[in-house]
Amino acid sequence: MRISKIIAGMSAMAIASVMAVTANANSIAPTDEAAASKEWISTFADGDYVAGSSFDPNSDCEVTVNFEWTDKGSEASFCAFKPAFANGWESLFLANPDYISGWPLKNDLETNDEEQLIDENGDLVPFAIQDDDGWFQIYDTSVTSVTFTMSAACLADMQDNVYYGNGAATTNDDGTTTDWDGFLIQTGNNGINITSIDFSQDVKLQSEVAAEAPAEESKAEEESKAEESKAEESKADESKTESKAEESKTESKAEESKAAANNTNSKAATTTTTTTTTTATSSAASDNTNQATGATAGLALAGLALAGAVAVVSKRK
Repeated sequence: MRISKIIAGMSAMAIASVMAVTANANSIAPTDEAAASKEWISTFADGDYVAGSSFDPNSDCEVTVNFEWTDKGSEASFCAFKPAFANGWESLFLANPDYISGWPLKNDLETNDEEQLIDENGDLVPFAIQDDDGWFQIYDTSVTSVTFTMSAACLADMQDNVYYGNGAATTNDDGTTTDWDGFLIQTGNNGINITSIDFSQDVKLQSEVAAEAPAEESKAEEESKAEESKAEESKADESKTESKAEESKTESKAEESKAAANNTNSKAATTTTTTTTTTATSSAASDNTNQATGATAGLALAGLALAGAVAVVSKRK
């Protein structure tokens, strides 16, 4: 039982950890702490913003703004923020009302006797978009988290948006330009302490993207050098192979030359042997001739002797 409980507890912790990592991966905390108490400023410090290039323009992106009420906002039961393009802080809603969904429009609502906004059922409306300026207004102090959706078309335009107001990008001191293509949230009157902004897509601040760029370039250079090194090694291997082939050809020619020389020596030996044999044969023939001549001479002498003997015998008779 204890082991089962421990395993179950470990599994629950593992699942919770995965869920936490997933949530944090899509959550960006404001970088300007002053935005909690000041009005009309961006939640991101030093000109930073959510990079438009980090959004996926092929799908909508759901955005959840988590916040705390300021004392001023709580007393007035009212606070506001504006989702905007980073270039010029232009309201997304004013740029195109179809860019935003999930919130009611203030001009479509009615008010009760206390001048509070109500829906068609007479229920109080906790928040709404102010049509004439695109600010998202919140009226219920018990609400600390609101969600809206940016369309895929909005994200596509955000990645290549005309600079609002000036009609051009900012030229930097080093001659480069900043397009400011991205997203930010501006705080409104009465202040609002935005603690985090959660995105359904895995997005990054422009400062992060800029920091990663040199690393990516360095990686690309290293990969290029590695490819060049492989190419050089391949050429060296080919050269070695060709060299070995040439050596093999040279050795083969040497073997052929040696074989040809051996063949010539063999022919010469055969000629010498034939000559010797002919000489020996000639000598033998000469000997045989001599032997035959001697025999003939012997027979002649024997004949003369016999004739002489016959003559002697005849005389005695």
